Amino acid sequence: MIGLACPVIFDVDCMNKLGNISRITLWLSVTGLVLAIPFALLAALLLPNEYLAQGIEGAVDCDGPLGVMLFAIPSYVMNGAGVISFGITAARKKNWFYGITALLCLMVIIIISPNVSQAYREHSSSLHQQTCGEGW
Repeated sequence: MIGLACPVIFDVDCMNKLGNISRITLWLSVTGLVLAIPFALLAALLLPNEYLAQGIEGAVDCDGPLGVMLFAIPSYVMNGAGVISFGITAARKKNWFYGITALLCLMVIIIISPNVSQAYREHSSSLHQQTCGEGW
């Protein structure tokens, strides 16, 4: 019902017009971001090619890129929504909490991006395509 009344779930100004639901929505969105932290950590720490990390050149790890992307995509979605919603709310309300939360979400996206790009490069390499196939 709330989603139909407000175009963006995290839009606190719209929620204020509906009543006290804004605090509940704020805490749910922050809780969602906190629960997304393990996904971001795994996306940043998993290796796209474990063999290359051990010093074995030319070996292909078929599971590595998929493992990174499996955790990176939900992390991108959650933190991207956090950047957009908390950034808009920070601009409207001029409140530091919303701005800092948006910056933290942006930092998480920046931190996991190098590992995601390395996983994509690993998956797109011709040796990986020949050994593991085209799909993920």
